[in-house]
Amino acid sequence: MSTYQHYLWSEIHEWLRHVRREQPEFHRELLTRACLLCDGHAGGIALDPTQYISWISRGLDLEEVLAWDGQGYGILTPDTPRSCHCLRGNNSQPLPVMSLPYRQGDHHTLTLVLVRNAGSGPFTREDELNANRLIQETMSAMDKNTLLEELAESNAALRQRQEEQDALIRELKQARDQLMQSEKMASIGQLAAGVAHEINNPIGYVRSNLSSLREYTESLLALNDAFAEALGDRFQSPELQSLCNTHDLEFIREDLPSLLEESRDGIERVEKIIRSLRDFSRTDTGEMESLDIHQCLNKALAVARNEIKYKATVETDFAELPSITGVDSQLGQVFLNLLVNAAQAIEEQGLITISTEQRNADNIEVRIADTGKGIEPGNLGRLFEPFFTTKPVGKGTGLGLSLSYGIVQSHQGDLTVSSTPGEGTTFSVVLPIRQTLNEGVE
Repeated sequence: MSTYQHYLWSEIHEWLRHVRREQPEFHRELLTRACLLCDGHAGGIALDPTQYISWISRGLDLEEVLAWDGQGYGILTPDTPRSCHCLRGNNSQPLPVMSLPYRQGDHHTLTLVLVRNAGSGPFTREDELNANRLIQETMSAMDKNTLLEELAESNAALRQRQEEQDALIRELKQARDQLMQSEKMASIGQLAAGVAHEINNPIGYVRSNLSSLREYTESLLALNDAFAEALGDRFQSPELQSLCNTHDLEFIREDLPSLLEESRDGIERVEKIIRSLRDFSRTDTGEMESLDIHQCLNKALAVARNEIKYKATVETDFAELPSITGVDSQLGQVFLNLLVNAAQAIEEQGLITISTEQRNADNIEVRIADTGKGIEPGNLGRLFEPFFTTKPVGKGTGLGLSLSYGIVQSHQGDLTVSSTPGEGTTFSVVLPIRQTLNEGVE
């Protein structure tokens, strides 16, 4: 093999790495390389030569080849590679011609025809072998490249299906974990309702007894005054005064009513917390009802107060709002989650502001703002994703805001957040005033 042919075959192999059957210039490029390889001055490729001939030309007309076929040379449909000499027009000197068939199975796919100028040497056996090798390697490369392309497409489709399956598995896992979380919350709610019920009975006794004790205290103090008046100067005797001083009677008379009043206030606060727990953890029917959003907020605030009171002061700015339709316990869960998050975002003493307003004729807005550490901008977009949390390991499930977002969406509302690191965070809950009554919320 000459240096020229070695270089030419290297170029052909590089071309074959990228060759595709559907490339518009494929057959013309094949013909050009065949001419270079076999030193052909002109040529052509006949596609499907036994049926409807499609001719790709490089300086050789199909009519001329058909004329040679008519003279019995069998150029277009040879059974095997053929070399011969054919006359061109009135030229008395014949042209060296070589035709080479290519078959796929029993089908005659194409015929390569090469021509040299008059006076040139004939095509040799080596030319036939080179041309045949070129066609065979080209067709094999096309099949290989087509197969690789189909394989790549199949792999891409397989990867896409795998990604879709992985996404579905993640969604199923999230749904399972959310269901487990919901069941845990339901169990905790039932437990809280039961505890609230059990506490409510003794609290009732204490409240009733405090009321009786107040009456008895008033009676005893009235009797003491009556005895003092009846005794007159004898009440001032050293013995009685010493006894009064020993038991600090004057301090008891002043302090006892305030003690009873503080106890009554404490019992009322406990009863308020119990009512909030019972309302908050009551069995959720999922049905819409008319509700006062401020009462819903106050109940959530009562439940969260223990989480808040040591870290923040709560300020409220409630506008006059109409009743809305919604599921009271679900919206209470949303507000509780936002209040607890606000408290946990405050590292030392801070401020939590709860404000409401009627945005327009159709919607109300609840804003819960804190002066905590804020949220990094890179985390804002993922805040409502299931299992995403910025809290330390073991401090949060990453489901609170995700569940809250789902609840607000199911109420045809919107939950958004804005935050400045180092300054604080504001959550906004926009809810429609009117929805279909008795509509189940999933």
